[in-house]
Amino acid sequence: MNSSVEHVLEGGNVAEAVVRVGSTVRKPATASTAAVGALLDHFAEVGFSGAPRSLERDELGRHVLEYVPGETAYTLAPLTASELRRLGALIREFHDAAESFKPPEAPQ
Repeated sequence: MNSSVEHVLEGGNVAEAVVRVGSTVRKPATASTAAVGALLDHFAEVGFSGAPRSLERDELGRHVLEYVPGETAYTLAPLTASELRRLGALIREFHDAAESFKPPEAPQ
């Protein structure tokens, strides 16, 4: 994939105009972008690998995130028992990683 061509990503319900550029995802920055970035940085610091990395902002002010390949759950067949156990373990790791997160103070 060309690293400068924007490809619109479909299926999200949180932001408009989310695009993939090479190995990154770009989405409009909002009031919560700094807190989301801080949480993703925290996940990286504590070794949780189940979330994308926050890569700051691009020249258009959009939040840049690591692209994580995969399919959205609603397009998949029902999960097997083994897949459900794997998902449960990931959720447990997520909760363990999030437990020590201290959000940044809101800007004044």
